[in-house]
Amino acid sequence: MTQISNHISTIKQSTFIANKGRFDALNSTYRHVIICTNGFPLQGYSKGENIDEPLNKVKLLIDVSYRLAKSGYLTNRGIEITFYRRSHIIDNDTPVLILRKSNYEILDPELALHLPFTDYLKSLYTEYLKGAKIDPRPAKRFDDLKDTEKQDFEVKRFDSIEDLNQHCGNLLNKKYERSLVIAHWHKCKEKGFRK
Repeated sequence: MTQISNHISTIKQSTFIANKGRFDALNSTYRHVIICTNGFPLQGYSKGENIDEPLNKVKLLIDVSYRLAKSGYLTNRGIEITFYRRSHIIDNDTPVLILRKSNYEILDPELALHLPFTDYLKSLYTEYLKGAKIDPRPAKRFDDLKDTEKQDFEVKRFDSIEDLNQHCGNLLNKKYERSLVIAHWHKCKEKGFRK
């Protein structure tokens, strides 16, 4: 922690590489501070200038953290990344997440209960940082579904409980929100089975 305070004056706003622009510090939902391997902090924000942030702020946090991990800030370029929710009051941002090379800490209680977010972090640490590819997309909620995807949730009668379980497993693999799939499972089970 003393390393951060010793170098706080050296924090500079970095370039938003993905869009070849700069960060929009004023209108960003999140701010992050990366402690680089050389001990110096590097600060960034979740919004680029002249670019809208997604409405889903959990997806935004997933996208930013995945981009930073993919850029090597959890392996060879950095030691720790702390994410803050911007309050737009000087020195009042709230820390929500800390990512380290071998573990993470969710500081925001709402994020800790958000299953797609915690599933993403688990896959980030169990798969991606060990060399496997992961899908950083958050799970889909019913309101976010296209009409063709809503057909997957048509309440119908299955041949057996095994068929229903297989169907729901396939829905989870498609990244549908777990609570949505569980509710669908119960509705279909109430219909009964053909066999």
